[in-house]
Amino acid sequence: MDLEHNVTPDGEERWTAVGQTTAGRVLVVVWTMLEDGSYRTITAYPATKGLEAVYFRATKRE
Repeated sequence: MDLEHNVTPDGEERWTAVGQTTAGRVLVVVWTMLEDGSYRTITAYPATKGLEAVYFRATKRE
């Protein structure tokens, strides 16, 4: 589930999304796309309980 897209002051586009791993963890991931089309992960961290609830409501997996 996409959360945010922004551009840093130096022009780098960054996307933020939340999703569930195959192990069942709900993570928030921030990444950017490189010039060659590959992706670079900037950070990933566990979603808060509130964000988990939003994610499960949006994906109807509660």
